[in-house]
Amino acid sequence: MNPTLPLVAITATHIYEGDITVAERFQEVLNDAITDFIHLENVSVVRVGEPDVTLHESASMTINKETVVAAVLTTEEHEAPKSRVSHRAPKAAQRVFICAEGIEIEGLVHLNRVYDDPTEAMSLELKKFFAVTDARISFPAVDDQPVEAPVVLVNRNLLTALALEA
Repeated sequence: MNPTLPLVAITATHIYEGDITVAERFQEVLNDAITDFIHLENVSVVRVGEPDVTLHESASMTINKETVVAAVLTTEEHEAPKSRVSHRAPKAAQRVFICAEGIEIEGLVHLNRVYDDPTEAMSLELKKFFAVTDARISFPAVDDQPVEAPVVLVNRNLLTALALEA
């Protein structure tokens, strides 16, 4: 049986919280060019600017991957990039600050080497959806505390800026 993971999918306007069943690593699901959608079950929907007001609840919902700014895995029970890194060739962890549509993300990216130029890292290593570990997500439009997450997968096509620190 395929594992079910709790997931929060953030778009520019809405936040979808539900469960996703995956047959492979979730990052591979997002980067799979064959499918344009992800399927969530037991979904609740809120607006980014009104996170305390549930707009809709549904047994299942399909979300266009192209609109997902960030996908937050809220559990440690998956193959996290940190654990994957420790089982492969050594990776360089670099602090990252990301501005994207409606959110800001701070955390670590695990790359093959340390980059001084974020454009070079984006071009050479960061796939369409790339992982940020030990993440802290802020919503500038909402005056709430930042959200901490073990792993956030960021859609590089929807980010507006990225900074790397050694």
